[in-house]
Amino acid sequence: MNAITINLPNDLIEKVRSIALARNIDVDTLVSQVMTEAVRQNEAYDRFQEMAERGRGREEEALALLRR
Repeated sequence: MNAITINLPNDLIEKVRSIALARNIDVDTLVSQVMTEAVRQNEAYDRFQEMAERGRGREEEALALLRR
């Protein structure tokens, strides 16, 4: 695993520490979980954008399928 350094405002750091403590996990684990979820959401967004692009101009065809 690689380490990175990020600069965050003090109030945000305290909130992250508080959340990690409430979940009984360390800050590294919490940040890893949050970043993993952010990557998943971005990948899903990209997939939906690609699907939308492939369907662009085929709206009538899609509506006809829904009417069946």
